[in-house]
Amino acid sequence: MSATQAAHAAATARVTRLLRALTTASAIYADGARLDVGLPRSDLNALGLLSQATADGEALSAGELGHRLGLSASATTALVDRLQGLGHVRRVRHPHDGRKVVIDVTASAQETGRRAFAPLAEALAESLAPFDPEQLADAAAVMEAVLAAVEDAARDRPRSEH
Repeated sequence: MSATQAAHAAATARVTRLLRALTTASAIYADGARLDVGLPRSDLNALGLLSQATADGEALSAGELGHRLGLSASATTALVDRLQGLGHVRRVRHPHDGRKVVIDVTASAQETGRRAFAPLAEALAESLAPFDPEQLADAAAVMEAVLAAVEDAARDRPRSEH
């Protein structure tokens, strides 16, 4: 193995260790956040996915939400019913295809998300402040590649029946 290959392998191992630590720390934070806002983890995950989709200009159907969460159709229906009962989501017609029903997040869901994740957002902003735009762009490129790898690996995992 060349010196360049060895350096790459060592750097990859360090990044992998840090990603595992980040995943664990994120899960611990999310568990505390869900307790703070009184939602089960699956519901908080659903609100996160729906909020991100909205921010990306995407409208998710219940089927697509369930697919991304790895839930069965019946579990997804129960989850959306719970969130709708709490006033966090609405079932609405797709803005461009009136035949399709999508899940829309409400102001209540946005406020719940802010309460759950504002402390983390503030800490992240503070931790990233010292880095220049090029460094952040490089970090974003790495994170996009890692996210795609995790999403691909998740597709191959068993799906929840509830």
